[in-house]
Amino acid sequence: MDTEQVLRTITQDDKRALVCGRGHGTTADVGGLPSLVFRRFETGRADVVGFASAAAIGCGFDERTAYEIGSETAKQCCALGVHVVETPSFLPCACSADGSRSRFFSADPTLARTLGAAFIDGVQSTGVGAMSPVVGEFGESEMSDLFLAVSGDGKTVCRPRAMLFDGTVDMADKVKEAGYGGVCISEWGTVKDRAAALNGGIDLSMPLGCGEKKNLKEAEESGYIDRERLDAAARKVVELIDYTFDDHAYGLNGKEQRKKSALLAAECAVLLKNESILPLLGDSITVMGQCAKAFFVSDEVGEETETESLVEAFGKDRRIKFVDGYRDEDGDGAIIEALEQTFPDETVIVVLGESCPDCGGNERAVALPESQVKLVERLEDSGRNVVAVVVGGGRYDLKRISSAKAVIYAPYLGCGGAEALKKIICGEACPCGRLAEDFVTVEKDGTEKILYPFGYGESFCPFSYSQTKLGELDGQPTATLTVRNEGRYTASDVIQIYGETSEKKRFLIAFEKAKLRAGESRTLTVRLPKKLLEGVSEILTGTSREDIRERVALESVDEVRETAFLSSAEKLCDASGTGAIKKTFSTGDCLESMEQTLGGKLLAKKAKRAAKAIAGGNRARADRIFERMKKLPVGALPSFTRGLVRFKSVKAAVIAASGKPIKAFLTALGIGAREH
Repeated sequence: MDTEQVLRTITQDDKRALVCGRGHGTTADVGGLPSLVFRRFETGRADVVGFASAAAIGCGFDERTAYEIGSETAKQCCALGVHVVETPSFLPCACSADGSRSRFFSADPTLARTLGAAFIDGVQSTGVGAMSPVVGEFGESEMSDLFLAVSGDGKTVCRPRAMLFDGTVDMADKVKEAGYGGVCISEWGTVKDRAAALNGGIDLSMPLGCGEKKNLKEAEESGYIDRERLDAAARKVVELIDYTFDDHAYGLNGKEQRKKSALLAAECAVLLKNESILPLLGDSITVMGQCAKAFFVSDEVGEETETESLVEAFGKDRRIKFVDGYRDEDGDGAIIEALEQTFPDETVIVVLGESCPDCGGNERAVALPESQVKLVERLEDSGRNVVAVVVGGGRYDLKRISSAKAVIYAPYLGCGGAEALKKIICGEACPCGRLAEDFVTVEKDGTEKILYPFGYGESFCPFSYSQTKLGELDGQPTATLTVRNEGRYTASDVIQIYGETSEKKRFLIAFEKAKLRAGESRTLTVRLPKKLLEGVSEILTGTSREDIRERVALESVDEVRETAFLSSAEKLCDASGTGAIKKTFSTGDCLESMEQTLGGKLLAKKAKRAAKAIAGGNRARADRIFERMKKLPVGALPSFTRGLVRFKSVKAAVIAASGKPIKAFLTALGIGAREH
């Protein structure tokens, strides 16, 4: 679509209609332009498979998981005829007056920004537009988080095609000043003065309110708004239509999506405690609690829906039996009945929790229902081995169930959540989620005590770290360390890099999730955003904000460039003896960063051919798809192209780009690389 030609063709009245929206969630179909459908995606719908919630994705600490869930969400939107979908906020400040938080990944800005960017990229890889909400009160630190997310620092840049504002008329222009180039849309029904909102940077007001077009016309005639303002807003809406209105239909396979939902949910469950009881290998297991039989999930606004229960996930396994366990109205009678139906040497899985008002949790610690807590206490007092599974999106106070031998937190894992928990409990999958915020308990004097800190989560396998070294890669600071899986299973670990100021303020700078086989060691290089290093005196490597393994002193940001620190790139002298840096690439690098290498050029050709095939010969669409491919990690290309670019081709290109042509040739032949 030629945007400028469209703007020259349509009338001023068409432009006013175009920037005012229509109905509850569509744009006006004026000047021959199609109408776009907007919506907030609901995992509770009966006609779609629900994937893990934003709260769960936050606990996943994994960009790949966020990207995949975003992509699957968007494919379902395509099937439902939706062009623009509201995504979870990439900011941690989406708070209401009562302290509840809606549709967000984490209370931590680095985690929220990183996962938000990956989720948005996943959504937009399908051609659907992502619309990210920017709500709540904004102080200096919140504005800094927003600008950093939009302008980017290193690999993390949030590029939603649209951003949703809650009627604050000056916020949109501030975001545009930070470099945001998408459409700024008002939260539904929040704009009272359309002309003032347009002057504040709101390109599209949703939905069309009474007299909005008249308000714009009068403001334009009086000189309150100029024609360029209106043209610029209309141009943004036309660009959004051009990007999202396409025949990007996906045939959905419910069985395959449910399987994928379970696979991704397993990345997000958090093992908080394990006294060597998990994984369960015994012959006598009882699953207990009404939540085990009516396992609920939540969409991004907190609506609950029933899906496969934990009892159903265990299926016809004869080792397993189900007992109700508790009902509020029965009091202690139900607990005594539950004890009578279990044996003293049995392992009892108790499923706890209740639906919370919003998926993002709550600022205050939420107490579990008294009947559930009493059941755990009585079972433990009787000597039974208790595995407590806490289901929900709340920031729970878990002090009273801390006597359980094992505790698993399942933050609204979606329709595949029960299957994922079953696999973890039985040892078919290794837990690797981490808490996206502190879990606290409130003491008698009203003070809060941290039970489980941000970033905390146990595994079935111990991991060891080597000495952390700072360096530089492509002009960006990095931290390099070697991680080793000391356990007996294939498992994932989350490497967390924190910064600490001279005032002992500690905050997350970067993180990386790595999956290692038993006994495997791997050297990882983690990019560190320069802006977050300002004022930092030490770089810390740990497994949570409280569990710090190593410290490296840092005098200033410029010190990262000093040769006293080992660079993660290998220094090799070229033929002329200039001592050039030879970069080592991985499947986590984007195609754009590899384009100047031989391997990158070869992979780009394959990607272009795949883009052309996906676009059905439409050259303009093929170019847009290829531009999206260039921004993705090359490891995501096989999934993005639906197998048109094969994994071994990606692996060979990465090896060739890293300066190993012979190994790359063997890999291209299928020797030395496996397709997963």
